[in-house]
Amino acid sequence: MSSKSVISWCGCDFCQERNRRIRSGVSRVRQDGPSVVKEIRRDNQRILKAGANVYVQPDRRKGTRRYEGWVVECYADNTVKIQVPRLGDAITVEADEFVKARRGTTKGRN
Repeated sequence: MSSKSVISWCGCDFCQERNRRIRSGVSRVRQDGPSVVKEIRRDNQRILKAGANVYVQPDRRKGTRRYEGWVVECYADNTVKIQVPRLGDAITVEADEFVKARRGTTKGRN
């Protein structure tokens, strides 16, 4: 018995949904990341948008080291991608009290 015939024979919800997608021509569910937004507005804090200079605490605890960086992208799920030169790479973190916007913008680096 082939796997297709076993899947079509099975009556569970997962297999039925998969069969519907196969019949409609969609081979797999598309799982994109969160959508990119222009900026994130926060109450009583500076606006985060691409190019904004920030201090970030990647350890997410009070009293840990802050790194300087700049925002590369803002996402709809309230997260930001921040380029941190000291860490050597971009990190994606939640836009909360551990991401502090500072004065100025960084042009052409994002």
